[in-house]
Amino acid sequence: MTAKEIRMSGALVVRHRRTLETLLTRARIETALGRLPAEEREEFLHASTLSWVRIPTMEAVFRALAEDAKRDPAELHVEVVKRSVADNVGGVWRLLLRFHGDDSLVARLPRVFSRAYDGGRVSPVTVGEGVGTFKVEDWPGMPEYARRGLAAGGEEVLRLAGRLDAHIKCTSPAGADPMMFQVTWRV
Repeated sequence: MTAKEIRMSGALVVRHRRTLETLLTRARIETALGRLPAEEREEFLHASTLSWVRIPTMEAVFRALAEDAKRDPAELHVEVVKRSVADNVGGVWRLLLRFHGDDSLVARLPRVFSRAYDGGRVSPVTVGEGVGTFKVEDWPGMPEYARRGLAAGGEEVLRLAGRLDAHIKCTSPAGADPMMFQVTWRV
């Protein structure tokens, strides 16, 4: 029996496309995507708020875009995720985040995760002053792309909520299930 391929929300892909157009320009994106197989290019370009996109497609897109822009794909991915989160959490929501306690922020993580991916699940494990842990279960072989995106997005939410020096680090080896993450921040 093979494991279900877990995919990323099309809504996130739409947000990433907008952010990438701001960073790299539409012309540069079209040039880079032209080197991808048609199936991957179309999956990325036609993602909608109601669709799901395969993670290998997103990895290929970021590799192609980074190569064209002469950037590191992982660094480009982190920048796009953080900018996308900041753009998505605007105005009133940003202000409201600042009134949430640490427990409340961590308690929302499973719901946010379930909207971002169509499989796996997040469970908070511990929350203390300036430190916490959570785990991703039911996703054996969680790819580096997803681990990096989850960490970058979580760090940006914490920053927007007024937590300083927020860092999220995966502490499990590749292929582990559950995948453990450590979170640190200053208030």
